[in-house]
Amino acid sequence: MKTMEEKSVNKKLMYRNFIYTTLTLNIISIVFGIFYYIFRFYDYVSNVLGFVLFVTFLFNWIITLNHDRIETVPRKTQNGLRIISVVYLVYAILAVLLMLGGNVLVQIEYEPSFRDNIAGLLLNMGGFFGMLVLGTIYSIFATKQVTEETRVTSDPVTERTKMQRVGAIIGQIVCFLLLSLGVYTSITIFTGKIMWLSALSIAEYFISECALYLAIFFITATILALRLIPKRKKVYFYSVLTIGLAISAVHLIPATMTTPEIVIANNRFTTAFGSSWQSIPSADEKYMTRTPYSFSKYLLGMHPNDYVVERDVLYYNGSLSGEPKDENITLYFDVYMPTRNTTLLPGKNSTLIRFHGGSLQWYDKGLPNMQKMNYYFASQGYVVFDVQYGLYSAEPIPTGNALTPSHVMGNFTIDDIMRHVGEFMQYLLNNNSYGANLNSVFISGGSAGGLLTVTTGFTLVHANYTFYGGLESSFAVKGIIPFYPWVQGAVGEIAGSPELLEPFKLVDSTSPPCLIFQGNLDHEVEPEETQLLQDAYDSASRPCATLPFYFAVHVSDMFFEGYYNQIFLYYMERFMYLYQ
Repeated sequence: MKTMEEKSVNKKLMYRNFIYTTLTLNIISIVFGIFYYIFRFYDYVSNVLGFVLFVTFLFNWIITLNHDRIETVPRKTQNGLRIISVVYLVYAILAVLLMLGGNVLVQIEYEPSFRDNIAGLLLNMGGFFGMLVLGTIYSIFATKQVTEETRVTSDPVTERTKMQRVGAIIGQIVCFLLLSLGVYTSITIFTGKIMWLSALSIAEYFISECALYLAIFFITATILALRLIPKRKKVYFYSVLTIGLAISAVHLIPATMTTPEIVIANNRFTTAFGSSWQSIPSADEKYMTRTPYSFSKYLLGMHPNDYVVERDVLYYNGSLSGEPKDENITLYFDVYMPTRNTTLLPGKNSTLIRFHGGSLQWYDKGLPNMQKMNYYFASQGYVVFDVQYGLYSAEPIPTGNALTPSHVMGNFTIDDIMRHVGEFMQYLLNNNSYGANLNSVFISGGSAGGLLTVTTGFTLVHANYTFYGGLESSFAVKGIIPFYPWVQGAVGEIAGSPELLEPFKLVDSTSPPCLIFQGNLDHEVEPEETQLLQDAYDSASRPCATLPFYFAVHVSDMFFEGYYNQIFLYYMERFMYLYQ
């Protein structure tokens, strides 16, 4: 039987090995990160990196909380360890925001060059590498203090100076405010709504899809709070620990649902479209996402590939149309095109037309239309059109706003808006200098853009509408991809033909294949509404799959690298490849 001394030696040895392991993990993560940024490892390697990063964060949290509680280390050294640990934890909190902010900045940039994306890339890299470098420094510093005589004290923080105690109190207050915010966002995750503070309602679109970032944020804030609390205050210490871990656990829930979401998506996708999608030739699949979800892609982003974009191409001048309603509008589109030999890319110049959301009353192409989706598919070999259309306004002279240009607004019905869509289709047919294959057309959009996606796809196939100038047969719609689409009843105050506002009633044996994104906590387009479209497809024996996402609210694809969008993107690529 081991003596107490032998047990103490073994414990010290284990602790020393733990610190060396933490140092090694930080270094490995840095090396992996460098290779990720340079070589863009977005396949299975990124999953390995994701696992390594998770373990690295966990080990860093543990040693920054506990390591300086060492009796044999001089007080001056203990102070140094405390300072470095606090610096690490404060920076780790900021690093989470830097990584997320950097990914968002890259997402909203039009151009693919490093120069155009440098601000976002530097923010993301600064957050990621800064946190790991500080973790490495702390680990190196800690390894030098581990001795044979190492043993943990009961309460090293009693030796703080008065200034340190004041600083610790201020730090605790800040951490408690952050954890109070965590309680608030936890409620939002469960309900899908911002409670009480309506001015912050826009935030509900981001909280669930960014909850994994928030989980890291709140657990780091918890560790920092614990780091500043004297351990002799056990009730205080363990109360904060319990609350902080509970908040962090709640924010981990949406990410933990990726496994059942992928299982359900696989089953529904295979049931609707067959099993051939699982055997895509490697020459094409190597350009696609290789796994439905990757933690490292979530943190580090999927940075721009090669593409070119032509912005603000005028396709309709209402003042020249002779249509009184349109005399004050001008409509434009952006086109994203591949730069590589498209015969080598999976898209093969197929056409992807995308409509933005906004209740047919707000927003625009570009930034409000998740534009990273546009250039992602352009880099896959698709020719992508991001299209403006007329928006309804009750004001005689529309004023617009920062995200809604006034030159697209008028007193329009859904029929007028579809007439504008028809003008774009006619322009594209007569001015196709972009190499777009109109015999392979996909249409996609979210919310009200999802309504236009469904309505455009069905009316092009039915060929008994006047929107397209009799040119419907020039377009072969191979599939529609609506995100949380309005398909039942009027959108706001929009009037017009009932079948255009309830397009699920147009589903028949000619309807193109359909892939639908739907969040189960979407309170603007309820899952029951999307189910009407799915049921209509099932009744017509046409292929359609609805992919459900748990704790996802409206516009839960807004963060391109979010788990919801990563998973849907994986199947969307294969859907388009299958039917092109």
